[in-house]
Amino acid sequence: MFRISKSTLDETVTFKFEGTLRGDWVQEADRVCHNAAGKANRTLLDLSELSFVDSAGVGLLRGLINRGAEISACSSFVSEVLQREKRP
Repeated sequence: MFRISKSTLDETVTFKFEGTLRGDWVQEADRVCHNAAGKANRTLLDLSELSFVDSAGVGLLRGLINRGAEISACSSFVSEVLQREKRP
């Protein structure tokens, strides 16, 4: 199961990811984030309830971060996965 919710405050949009980010959900999350983030000055990612992410999901998160999104909260599992992906 995967759920994404969006909240907006002033010119900041926050996306909260919950569950498992993998497979077909990666494309859907990318579409949702791309459409909404373009209208905000600041994008935050709340990954505190994200319990699993596959390699495609890591690619999506890295892409969002490279485009300026900031992580506002993160589960320890996802934090470790993102740190491993950064290592050579």
